[in-house]
Parts: sequence; structure tokens; C-alpha cells
Amino acid sequence: MSLRIAQDAHYQGKNWWRWSVWLDGSPAELDDVSHVVYTLHPTFPTPVRHTDDRSSDFRISSAGWGEFEIFAEVTLKSGETLKRHHWLTLEQPPTKPDQGLPRIKSTHSEVPRKARKRGMATNDLVGSSPPRRAATRGVAPKTETLPLTVFLSGSVGDMPAIRNIRAVLERHGAKVTTAEDIASGLPWEHAIRERIRNADVAVFVLSRRPSLFLMQEIELTLEIGTGLVVPVLIGTEVEPPQQLQGWQAFRVSDDKELETVALDVLKSSVARERG
Repeated sequence: MSLRIAQDAHYQGKNWWRWSVWLDGSPAELDDVSHVVYTLHPTFPTPVRHTDDRSSDFRISSAGWGEFEIFAEVTLKSGETLKRHHWLTLEQPPTKPDQGLPRIKSTHSEVPRKARKRGMATNDLVGSSPPRRAATRGVAPKTETLPLTVFLSGSVGDMPAIRNIRAVLERHGAKVTTAEDIASGLPWEHAIRERIRNADVAVFVLSRRPSLFLMQEIELTLEIGTGLVVPVLIGTEVEPPQQLQGWQAFRVSDDKELETVALDVLKSSVARERG
């Protein structure tokens, strides 16, 4: 079947969009659909959405400040189940919000190639410093209980690695904060600025081309002037974005090396404070 997910998005200003997604297909194909279950980013208050509304082409609507991948399980009246996915694309309009907002549509599931400066995370109501050399790898520093504050971030696909690094850092006494910790209802830019501003170290996990949301966090980090920035590169293909090329990066071949990297972050931070 040619069923796919389509979208519609309207920029509201201040890195905020209202958007909808629905099934796109022929009338006959849509008539064969019983219901659709959409899975949004896990930071949404209600990430799993069910709809059986054929009259709207199985549409759901929401609002937020970021891009992410939407998954859909389409159940046909015959009992057959189809899987679909779509990258929610949110474009910053070329005109000012008060000059009229263009309607933005997309029916593809690829990450957009042009990395425009815009927010991209996932809650309904919310979801440059001079380079310093990172320390070489080694055992955990003796000051494991140092009240270090770490801002930890990455793309949605890197959440398992991010959580592994977070667990190690917290086990050694660091306070770790991420965009996932932002409570529903808080303005994203204000909340994320506060977390970055209060951090001693910013760690960015990359296994692919950075998402636009991640790029905005990187730019905010450099603008605020966080003392130590650590890019963590997973795999041999990914390279840090230009904004991070002045910082020493840690490259790992698989998730098993993430604990070593987390300890390196602690050691680098201690060395910096002593230096």
C-alpha cells in the first residue's frame, strides 16, 4: 500500500510550532484502515496516541519546539498491521511572525538536509569559549564526589548512550541535567539556558549528523561560555560539527567504551579546576 504519514506545521513564534500529522493515501486505502497508533518522542506527557477517526484521515495534532521521528502502527480492517515513520520537520519562516506565517508541509521521512537555526525537542507544552584540551583516558579521579554539574545532550537516537553516560557520572557524584528533565509547561529556551548556564561541563553525544535541536543547544552552550565542552563521537564515520572542532573529542567504537568516556569527563573537569 502507498499509505504514508503527511504533516502540516505552523510557526507560532519564539521557537514554537503547532503541527498535525495524518495518513496520506487514496480514499480506498484509507477506507481499509481500522485505526492508527502514533508513537511520539518519549518526553511527551502522552507519547502514544490512538485514533480511529477516518473523517480526519487519522490525524493527530500537537504543539512544541522541536523535530523528532514519529512512528505509526497502522491496523487495517483485515487485521494486517503496517509500520510507518516520519521525521517531523519544523521550518523557521523567512519572514517575521507578525508578517504572516507560511504553511509548512512535508510528506517525507528523511531528516532535512539544511540545518537552519531552530529549536527541536519534544514536549507538548514545553520535549564561545576558547578550546581546552581534554585529559587522556585513565581511571576515575579521586575526587569522585566532586559536586560537578554536567549538561548532557544528544539526538533522540543516542538516548541509550546518553543514559549510560549519565548513570556513570551520577554514580561518581556528578549532578547531570538534560533536556529531558525540563518540566511540562516551561518555556524551552529559558529552561535550557538555565541548565547550560549552571553547568560546569557540557557533553554532546554524536553518532550521526547532529539534529537541529542539538545544534541549537551547542550554539547556546558556546554563546553562554560553558568552561569545558566535550564532544563524544560514537563510531568511525561521524565528525563533530564545525562549532565543536576546537574542542578535544572522545571517539568510541561502541557503547562498551562509554563508561571510560564518562570517567574521562570527570578527570578532565578535575584537571581543569586544578589547572
